Amino acid sequence: MSVSPFWEKAKSRLRDIGFYLPMFFRSPVASIQRVPDWDFTNAILLLILVTIPSGILSGVISRNLMTILWGIFLLPVTSLVFTALIAAGFYYLFMAIFRVKVDPVKLFLTVVLASIPFMVIRIVVPVLPPLLPFGVLLSGLLLIVGFVDNFRLPRKQVMNLLGACFAVFMIFWIVQMIQSTGRRHDVSREIPADALQTLEKELEQPEAE
Repeated sequence: MSVSPFWEKAKSRLRDIGFYLPMFFRSPVASIQRVPDWDFTNAILLLILVTIPSGILSGVISRNLMTILWGIFLLPVTSLVFTALIAAGFYYLFMAIFRVKVDPVKLFLTVVLASIPFMVIRIVVPVLPPLLPFGVLLSGLLLIVGFVDNFRLPRKQVMNLLGACFAVFMIFWIVQMIQSTGRRHDVSREIPADALQTLEKELEQPEAE
């Protein structure tokens, strides 16, 4: 029974990714210094294969079925869109700041590879939210290495650019955490009041009888 060319190509792509990922996890810095010569399909497939386990495990740890379903069906799509937007943003920033036109496929793959530490750390973010900035920082450091070594960009300027991006992220993250903490405090203040009213009603019922 012959195998169609589509499935042959799919198996070949999966073999390439399966061979590369263990090397990446063993030495992410060395691996991202020279990204593989892949096309967009391989890069997208890699992103999907990383995001789905991340979403599922995050839902398992948080014991949230909706998070698991999100990780299976929606997280790969949102991650693809978000990664494409980041890669496009850097593509035009490099042209504007460094006057360099980089390979868009290699740029997209570099962003995908750099996102892997973040995807791994986000698994435990539901129970340890402060780890989120750490995951973003690790991915940012890998981006610096990938941009400098693959596109021959000036290290200092790239570090300044990524440092500014991280600072903006931290501002938004801190504001979000403050707002989230405020909402939790509001809820915690309301719960005792409601519980007290319920208790008072239960105490009044025997007297009425």
